[in-house]
Amino acid sequence: MTNYHNVQNSWAPEFSYDPEKEDYLLYWASSVGEDMSHNKHYCCRTSDWNTFSETTLFFDPGFQTIDASIEQWNGTNYMFVKDESAVYDSKKRPQPIANKLAVSADLSGPYEVISDFITPAYTIPKDPKY
Repeated sequence: MTNYHNVQNSWAPEFSYDPEKEDYLLYWASSVGEDMSHNKHYCCRTSDWNTFSETTLFFDPGFQTIDASIEQWNGTNYMFVKDESAVYDSKKRPQPIANKLAVSADLSGPYEVISDFITPAYTIPKDPKY
């Protein structure tokens, strides 16, 4: 992420093979700047694991999200993400921390969030701050 300044973190890096481009898409969540409350997903690409494209913004659904995982099936890419909005914004509580689903025909996106929460509230930790 050399083209971004003041990167605070990098969460859960993953990769998916892109058969159309014959390379790999690497993606992860990071906070950039002083605001730790808005992780977005960034990506880069590689075909040889020695050279990598410049980092670009990959997925910003407008809410705090980490831990993306993409599964390809029947020509559609299904990205599951963890919505952590309630961790940083007390006004969003008692909304639980839960997973959401986004889809795209192209591995590179854009992805569209197509669901409300897909995990029930009882899967969150029993901690009063959530």
